[in-house]
Amino acid sequence: MKKFLAVLLAFVMLLSLCACSDKKDNDDEDKGTETEEKKSDKSDDKDAKTEEDEDKDEDKDEEPVSNDYSLNTKVKIEETELYDEDDVTITADKLSFSSYCVELDLTIENESDEDLLFTSDGIAVNGFTTSALIYSEVKSGKDGEASVSIYYDELMMLGIETIGEITLQLEIDDGDYKTDPIHTKPMKLETSESDDYKFENTYRSALQNKKINKEMDREILYYEKDVLFNKESVKLVSQAFAETKDGTKCLYLEFENGSSESLTITLQNLAINGLVVVGYAESLEIASGTHGVMDVRSDLVMMECFFEDLDLDEFSDLSFDLSIDGKDFTTLAEKKGIELKVSDEKGSFNKDGEQVYEADGVTLSYVGLYEEDDDIFEYFYLVFLVENDSGKTVCVEDVYDGTVINGKTILPWGYGGDISDGQSGVFFLELTKSTMKEIGVTKLDDFESCELSLKIRDDDFETLDEPVISLEF
Repeated sequence: MKKFLAVLLAFVMLLSLCACSDKKDNDDEDKGTETEEKKSDKSDDKDAKTEEDEDKDEDKDEEPVSNDYSLNTKVKIEETELYDEDDVTITADKLSFSSYCVELDLTIENESDEDLLFTSDGIAVNGFTTSALIYSEVKSGKDGEASVSIYYDELMMLGIETIGEITLQLEIDDGDYKTDPIHTKPMKLETSESDDYKFENTYRSALQNKKINKEMDREILYYEKDVLFNKESVKLVSQAFAETKDGTKCLYLEFENGSSESLTITLQNLAINGLVVVGYAESLEIASGTHGVMDVRSDLVMMECFFEDLDLDEFSDLSFDLSIDGKDFTTLAEKKGIELKVSDEKGSFNKDGEQVYEADGVTLSYVGLYEEDDDIFEYFYLVFLVENDSGKTVCVEDVYDGTVINGKTILPWGYGGDISDGQSGVFFLELTKSTMKEIGVTKLDDFESCELSLKIRDDDFETLDEPVISLEF
């Protein structure tokens, strides 16, 4: 009986397999027909890509955007030897978090025959150069300590929540410049979170992070990822423009240093709406192999008290010059006239003023006398508008001992940039209130007269003219 049942079961299974085989053959035929139809459809539409598909492709290149930010204060380091050369040993001891910054403690052992000075060549966190500094003098045969402070506000601007690695580059010299300084290679310090760390452009994400922008009291009005400078392995890779609630304008320039050494990037001759408002604006020392962000704030590099009279409340067109300098202060590369259009509005400025000088295509007009009086600035400003149609680049400077206010000689600071042919610019004198008080001037109404000796030069530093201007207030 059992044998009969086994034979019967085998026969049933055989019939089932035959049926499955027939069904599979039919399915394959159907799938084959369907596949050919799909291939035909794809062939017909291979060049037809919808706007939605293109948007998805572009989104793949976008930075991940978060609307949250929280600094991880539980990050630790193990005691790590960073440098052991030239009879010098540098050890990272401890990473701690205070109420306003991250503190990295170092021990420096100097076994050389000379007293040594240790300064920073660049300190980076997660691949971004920071403004952190080191300055430590260590006697011969002694141990010394150094502390690196990395401020929370800067970490927030860079979008860094968890410190995965810190990179340090130092300059070591005898302090008297008797011998050539030693520039260390990048020294990488890994933290307790380094296993999960990989470089991400957190700064670009931070520009679009609502919580960070609220904390920084800013609104991002312009953001582009254009490579506007690419020389000596240094690139200007993104640009952003923001405004705070109090009206301060902020220009953010992101650089990438692909060279093997720390370099200094300098921004000069910043023009707003075609008007050069400042000669030297800002500089950034950027470590090798890192990104760095130059933060140019209008309240720190320009005197906004006279912007209203110049109709510079709204910024639309910006331009500036860049230069790259090596450690020996040699200029490696430069580019003039880099332009940004940060608003769709047409840029302009007010050219009204009292003309006080005109010769050889250069015109100076007196704009006004202003004062700044807050916790940071306590100055008077004497402001002029310079229009240049000379066919050359010119710069206006004050002459030492050449400023006389109310019949008394004073020593002001003069500020002006290089003004290209066909361009206009601002020249102004900065008068400290403490100095002016010594000659009896404490308010604007105390100004009676001014005699001002100036020098007008070209970009080769050749003097073109030395006018003397007299004003009655």
